[in-house]
Amino acid sequence: MAANKAAVDQLLASLQRDLNSCTDADRSLRRRAFDSLRKRLLDAPDAPDEATLTEALPALFPTLLRGFTDGVEKVREKSAELVNDLLARSADPASLLPSLMPALKATVGVVPVEEPSEEIRLGLVNLAKTAIVAAGERAEPFAEEVAAIVHASMRDQFHEVKKASCALAEALVAALLHPKDGHPSPSAIVTLARHAPKMINAALPDLGHRHSQVRHACLNCVDALFDFVSPGDVADALAPGVRQLCWDRTPAVRAAFHVALARWISVPRGMNSPGGVRGGIAGGTDREDVDDMLVDSPPDLPEGCGLPHARSLLPFLLSGVADEVEANGVNALALVESVGAANDAALNVEGEADGGSGEERGTRGWDPSPSEEAAATLPPPFAGRPSASARRLVRSLLPSLVRGALTEVREWTSGKRNAGARLLGTIVAFAEAAASRHLGDLMKEIVAAVGDDDRDTAERVVVAARVLGAHVSPSHWLPIALDHVVADKASPATRASALVILAAMLRVAPRGSLAGEPMRLLAAGLASAPVRGSMDHPAVRAQLSAALTNAVVGGGFACEPASGDLFRSFLQLRAAEGGTSGSEGSEDAGSNPGVVGGGGTGPSTGPGGLPPAETSAAARGIDDLARACGFSSAGELYSRHAEAILGQLAVEQDGWQGDGQGGQRTLGAFVLGAPPEVLRREMRSLCLILKCAMHRDREPALRLSLLRVLDAAFESRERGAAFEGVANEVVERMISESLIWKAGKTAAAVRYAAVVSLGTMLRNELCPRRDLLTAIQRGELLPQIGAALEEDYYADTRAAACHALAMLLERCGDRLTDEHRRYVYPELLKRMDDSRDEIRVTCAGVVAAFFRSMPRDYDETNVGYLLKGFLIHMDDPNPDVQEAVCRALEIAAEKKPDAVVEAVKAARDTHRGRVYLDRADAAAVAAKGGLGLGGQR
Repeated sequence: MAANKAAVDQLLASLQRDLNSCTDADRSLRRRAFDSLRKRLLDAPDAPDEATLTEALPALFPTLLRGFTDGVEKVREKSAELVNDLLARSADPASLLPSLMPALKATVGVVPVEEPSEEIRLGLVNLAKTAIVAAGERAEPFAEEVAAIVHASMRDQFHEVKKASCALAEALVAALLHPKDGHPSPSAIVTLARHAPKMINAALPDLGHRHSQVRHACLNCVDALFDFVSPGDVADALAPGVRQLCWDRTPAVRAAFHVALARWISVPRGMNSPGGVRGGIAGGTDREDVDDMLVDSPPDLPEGCGLPHARSLLPFLLSGVADEVEANGVNALALVESVGAANDAALNVEGEADGGSGEERGTRGWDPSPSEEAAATLPPPFAGRPSASARRLVRSLLPSLVRGALTEVREWTSGKRNAGARLLGTIVAFAEAAASRHLGDLMKEIVAAVGDDDRDTAERVVVAARVLGAHVSPSHWLPIALDHVVADKASPATRASALVILAAMLRVAPRGSLAGEPMRLLAAGLASAPVRGSMDHPAVRAQLSAALTNAVVGGGFACEPASGDLFRSFLQLRAAEGGTSGSEGSEDAGSNPGVVGGGGTGPSTGPGGLPPAETSAAARGIDDLARACGFSSAGELYSRHAEAILGQLAVEQDGWQGDGQGGQRTLGAFVLGAPPEVLRREMRSLCLILKCAMHRDREPALRLSLLRVLDAAFESRERGAAFEGVANEVVERMISESLIWKAGKTAAAVRYAAVVSLGTMLRNELCPRRDLLTAIQRGELLPQIGAALEEDYYADTRAAACHALAMLLERCGDRLTDEHRRYVYPELLKRMDDSRDEIRVTCAGVVAAFFRSMPRDYDETNVGYLLKGFLIHMDDPNPDVQEAVCRALEIAAEKKPDAVVEAVKAARDTHRGRVYLDRADAAAVAAKGGLGLGGQR
């Protein structure tokens, strides 16, 4: 030893000149001094041996470390490199820490760090790590310096420095926890517990760093230090800090986070380090000190939970189960299962049996073990029912889990809302029927979240609703869901969202669970006035259809007691399929009343008609409801509930307004869907409703809607025949009153619909001659048709009036009085001057019908007047008009040949062409039997 001391003294004396030069004012001299020291101590052939160097370094380091703060970057760099290499050559690196660690703290352990070179900063942090690793458990007294370096360097803008700082913290934990004898000392645990919060707080902000490697390094740092923070610090600081990793954009980081979470959560009460460090602490004299540092106060854990960190960290692991990367989700699910097993171990619970609590059995109302169908509703990555241990753990923390998930679902950012939706779906998958205790809050937020702009968020919320519907009795969730559906102040969008959730839950409701009161309540809610009032909204109609369909499929024969309300709801949907003009209620409405082919001769194409039953979802729903109730056809369903529905509509009709989605639409769907025999049986009640709703003082848009229904019904001879018994009331109280002229475009649309309905009714011979003549004799019908012939708003109305008048003449023209005919033909002559050629052609056809129904002994003078004004149009520039007029004259010639001959003779001098005149003359001659122009028949 003495010889070695002499060697050391000799070495120090030989280095004194260079050591003095390390602090010289000349920068070049300082740089050369460090180069010389490196050569003398490390590179030269006569460099000291390891033992001599080890003994000399404690005396050399204070001078060498001054280079860390030199004003020249190159000197600082050479100093750091030299110290690092000397530390590596030392046989006792721990002896160098008393001078090295304070110097490192002064350089990179203060805020702000003044070293401008990021490479030097990185080198110094790595030097600190090297020193701690080399010193092992003897680094304990310098934990404060390490914590300071980590705290300051984590604020460095250079990402490599951040990574190195995290590695330094991990190195300190490893050095103190894994000494050579294998047992950490109590003081080491106390030291780590004292400084771990500071280092964790420094690392947490960088869990959101833009570089994934930095985030991963920070996670490893937190993981290493986790066992030395109290449960209170975990809940208050660590959990909020690591939360952002739930939606980290790098799958590998999320996967590592899930693994760390599982380890953290699995630490039971009284265990704060991996492998049971507290239970394996060497010695026992400082046990109380360790407890004071690690446990602030034992957390109050709910019944069934033995893991102190589960309340604050389990939500993050549950979020990982719904990870967008399948492998991450599968792994997270397995980790949740392992955490559940750890919880059972902490509680000394044995076995997997889980028959469900008494509360749960009462909640479900049936066997608490979910069926295969219920398990099938679980979202990926669930391949079956979760383990009993995992379910017990989740249920023990359910209030706080649900509260946290619903808070995230309400977040402002779409990413956080999506994470909340993922978490919510996983929670209810583990909670199963136990979620019934939180149905009020769950349903409120689920209904709100299903309308999220993010499609994935909405879909995950629907999945959560399905899981609830499959595991919780409808007697519990159905009233709550219906409260959102029928809320008076709910917007259409909110009501549609509520129906989405209701439909999703009905789809998976276990068979038999809807029987009785649940089905009655459901049917009444879907047929309620608030739902009917929102039927104008397409989304409401679509989701109502889905809810009704799922109710029928899931309810089966249980639908029969509530079939009346269900049937009415389907009728409402059927009516909505007819579409709306959207503006008939205003003065500008009805600007396009529609065109009836051939002046009303074809099938109705207006909104009063409904799409074919083969393409109608509502019609299929009615058929399905009939089969579910045991009826042989939908007609039996109509027959069963016709009286009740018409009774309801009779009460409601006073409140009908416009063409909205009210009872008038339901009435229309009933009229156009019920079998004719049912209509005939209920015609008195139906007619009473129509007469009240179509009174001249009711809203024009309402009368317009019902007129279109009548027209659509009259298109079918079989269906329209049901109205024959009340044809006089239809003509006089419904159609005739709607032909009364009133100002406004909506009123004009009503007149158009009325005259179209009349024409369709007469064309299909649905009005007996007796009733039609009665209406004519009362003196209102013909003048109203005449007024329609002069309609200013729509040419279509004039065309439809021509068609109606033609049908009237065909049906009972031979029974008209001379006074009626004297009224009719001047109106026809006026219409022959119409501005539209197609109407003049149609009107010529009406004149032909007039001649066809005219008796042979009709007054020649009146015929002459008619022919004189009519024959002028046979010289019309339009050949179609000429042809139509000529055909009418040929018909007139059959009954009044002399009058035709005289009219043709008078026109020969004024007409430009003779072809049509010759045809009319020839027809008259033929009618007279070929006796010549002056002959008598």
